[in-house]
Amino acid sequence: MRFSFVLAFALPVLGQGPICRALFDKIPGSTGNQHIGFVIDVSTSMEDNDPNNLRLNTTREIIKKLLPASQASGNATADMAAVVDFAGTPKVLYALGDPSGAEEVLHDPLTLRPSTFIGGGINKAVSELNGTASSAKLGILVLTDGYDDPQSGVTETIAAIKAAGSQGIRVSFAFLAVDSKIKQDQRIVDAILTTGGTFGTVSNDVDIAKVAGQILANGLTGPADESKALKVIPGVETAARLSETGPRTFTYSALSGEAFNVTATPIKNATDLRITLKDGGDSELAVSEFDASENKAVVKYTAGKDMEVKILVEGGRIGGNSTDRTFFLKVESALDVCATKTPPLVIPGGASTMGGYVGVAIGVSLFAMLVVL
Repeated sequence: MRFSFVLAFALPVLGQGPICRALFDKIPGSTGNQHIGFVIDVSTSMEDNDPNNLRLNTTREIIKKLLPASQASGNATADMAAVVDFAGTPKVLYALGDPSGAEEVLHDPLTLRPSTFIGGGINKAVSELNGTASSAKLGILVLTDGYDDPQSGVTETIAAIKAAGSQGIRVSFAFLAVDSKIKQDQRIVDAILTTGGTFGTVSNDVDIAKVAGQILANGLTGPADESKALKVIPGVETAARLSETGPRTFTYSALSGEAFNVTATPIKNATDLRITLKDGGDSELAVSEFDASENKAVVKYTAGKDMEVKILVEGGRIGGNSTDRTFFLKVESALDVCATKTPPLVIPGGASTMGGYVGVAIGVSLFAMLVVL
């Protein structure tokens, strides 16, 4: 089976906003053999929702982590990248090639266009990846601030995601929801999870780097594995599905004295969810029952020491339509991964790359990330 990934980002005109150095400086570079497409949403709403193009800066930072041909040595195979933008129709800005060239097309302003057809961007990126080496790792990451416009495009976008998944391509979405009333179609969310991808939501352009880190933490490629614990970053709302065999597990690295909230919200109807927090030794820390009036479960906790907290979510409807099992989980903390001074990076097992274990600081603590590219 071939694996590869495509990164799809939404942005308007070039800006000079700050990047999340505390996050990206901790992520080692790729060891190679990655075929990556960056798919950029250039619909007109980007002018208001990301005026400083922070996601553009984020895209360039990711490209810098790739292995260009000029640096590939020994048995390493250089990475390749493609850049596609989309609004009502897609356009290839940089055909699949050396990543050093892909970065250049992101330094010039991109022309905004009306309408939004997400599936068109996905299909165009997949076309760029077709015919690549069978050993290359493939995947898709879409970053957009809204939904298909006109809405008739939703069906085609769902089909595009499923088609990519059928080729062994993991599809992930980074969703910028500036307007809290804007929600991605639940069928799209479910299709993404079926491919093994991550669906992460942030509410402002400043947090774009956080959602990118969330997706990197849980891997850009590979088959779906709902038994695997998902790493979470504060400020990013992540979609997941309840397990049919036991609790769905997440992990969060908390700092001594850090007060944080964990919220679980069903994507469909009022579902009886329950959150349990445990420490590394499986001792129970806190439990929250579902609040039907608010349609969510919330648990609050203050860490007494630096610790890896297990977040277990269970309950609700099991079986039937898969969307009945889908929920959003969000950790909220006063600590900010991008704004707080962080300690030196510690990588388990010595030297690491984008294909291994990566430690990323959260607040003033370390957020251990498993990046499987």
